[in-house]
Amino acid sequence: MLKRKAIRTGCGLMLLAMVSSVSAGDLTIELKGIEVSRGGSVTLALYRDAKSFATYDQQNTVAILSRQVEGLAGPEEMAAVRFRLDDVMPGQYAIHYFHDQNGNQRFDFADGQAMEGWGISRARHMWQALSFDEAAFTVNGAAQFVSLKTFYAQ
Repeated sequence: MLKRKAIRTGCGLMLLAMVSSVSAGDLTIELKGIEVSRGGSVTLALYRDAKSFATYDQQNTVAILSRQVEGLAGPEEMAAVRFRLDDVMPGQYAIHYFHDQNGNQRFDFADGQAMEGWGISRARHMWQALSFDEAAFTVNGAAQFVSLKTFYAQ
């Protein structure tokens, strides 16, 4: 009888450990270098699959977040905008974001050149086009912090 109880307790503890190992964690995303003097807002999309990431499919995102940049301050009118997502499940994720200066909820181009600031997770320079696999970062269930660089063509 005592042996069975010990086995059940041991199995219960293993199950608890397995459940806690796949638990969700908080994710803080920092967008560095936002030029606040341009006004508008920053819109960020968090993706969990390659197809949605490649096509900017907002219907199949994990989250779409937006925040006004007016009133933010930083050195030389540059600021970092932070977003926090609670209970993000472990897995691979990638981010696209843009600084919607004119409030039209679109990333604007003129003559093939970006007119607004933008960024992609893991991008290191302005002209780096990344696939989902290249842009992806791993969320492991613990609290995490991801910092991204914003690019402006003009």
